[in-house]
Amino acid sequence: MKKILILVLMTVGLVTAQEQVLFSSFSSHGGFGGPVLKLSQFNNDLGLLVGGRGGWILGQKLTLGGGGYGLVNDIPVLFEDTDSTRFLDFNYGGFEIGIIIASNSLVHFSVNSLIGGGEVRYRNSMFDEMKNEDYNWESKWDHDQVFVFEPSVNVMLNLSRWARIGLGASYRYVSGVDLNSIDDTFLTGPAAVLTLKFGSF
Repeated sequence: MKKILILVLMTVGLVTAQEQVLFSSFSSHGGFGGPVLKLSQFNNDLGLLVGGRGGWILGQKLTLGGGGYGLVNDIPVLFEDTDSTRFLDFNYGGFEIGIIIASNSLVHFSVNSLIGGGEVRYRNSMFDEMKNEDYNWESKWDHDQVFVFEPSVNVMLNLSRWARIGLGASYRYVSGVDLNSIDDTFLTGPAAVLTLKFGSF
């Protein structure tokens, strides 16, 4: 009877020590990758950024990796000097570092930051690069390289030992914009973030 009681207590201890997930448990270390959607405002228009991020997880707390994102819908830019409209093309990416808070919990938080760069350019419409037919464009107005810093905070749900889903918010700081009709403030702003992560956690 005493041995059975000890065995029951050990079993209860092991169960309660396990991580809280919907379907199974995690591994201690590993890596992850997955798609990311960001809904963000550019001037007075709403833009959709699509991309992905991945990385290495150290001790279920620290993440090191990278991510890349691109604008996929038309954001109009009015050129007052020519009274014409072009559309923004914006892509960026870089190194990402993050902290996972209470990774073993079914619902937990993560904080991460992207430090990198990107390119801004104009086009006539979706998937159509800018044509030089009606304006004498200088090369510095055609496209530009920019610096990007983007911290974010996310609420994550552990779907299984290999899948996570998260909702969060980020704020994108952009500097170095030197293009006709826009500046740093046009590309700087908050975003709502949807993240899917797959891997060994």
